[in-house]
Amino acid sequence: MNVFLQELRFHRKTVLIWNVSLVLTLILMLFIYPAVMSEKASYEAILASLPPGLLEAFSIDFETFMSFNGFLGYTYTYMLIALGVLAMNLGLSALGKEVSGKTADFLMTRPISRVRLLTEKILAGITLLTLTNLLIGITILGMTLVLGVKDSDMGVTLLIILGGFIVQIIFYALGIFIGISRKRIRYITSLSLSFVFTFYILAMVSQVVKKKYLFYLTPFRYFDFNRIIIDKGFELKYIAVSAAVIIIAASACYITLKQKEIHV
Repeated sequence: MNVFLQELRFHRKTVLIWNVSLVLTLILMLFIYPAVMSEKASYEAILASLPPGLLEAFSIDFETFMSFNGFLGYTYTYMLIALGVLAMNLGLSALGKEVSGKTADFLMTRPISRVRLLTEKILAGITLLTLTNLLIGITILGMTLVLGVKDSDMGVTLLIILGGFIVQIIFYALGIFIGISRKRIRYITSLSLSFVFTFYILAMVSQVVKKKYLFYLTPFRYFDFNRIIIDKGFELKYIAVSAAVIIIAASACYITLKQKEIHV
């Protein structure tokens, strides 16, 4: 039984709908960029009049916002909320749908180990997220050509996408662990939304109050797009934290699944 291909087939329609929605949203947002630049002085005056705390809460950096990468980073901050929900949906449904529906016994009695079963499901989800991010990257590249953008730094653009992808993997790993651990998950999307928005609100709060320890509690702070644009790279400490969270969550998934009793 090829679980990997089965998972791809199971999620293909849902992920396709998400991808179309994300791409259309991204295109619409980037079409606003020329209008912003044509009224650059007006927008700069508006931003200068806003309280610094408000700008920080919404990840608006006056220094970078009036560039293509800055505008993209601002736009991608909000797209990452949707991408985080998608990633967590995939994670929660990886084994959560079988556990909640009490049909996991069917899978567990197939001639395949639990480790291989979970591994193939994880790889299927990562494949879908990778394809989604590739599509987003192609869309951004296409829009820079369509809009005739001259100040785009493709290296920084790739870093923004990569940083967002790592955040998605974190939510994906957490989703799998929660899906395996809980006996029943009724509303996957509602649970994903509550988790992702909680982390996002925590990111906003941490940005305003400037408490460093809060930065480590939310994946949305690990890859600050404004900082990536300025530094043209990632902060190593947050790469280490991201890797640790993913490894711990993935390990917990395997341990929990091995020890879990299957209910019919």
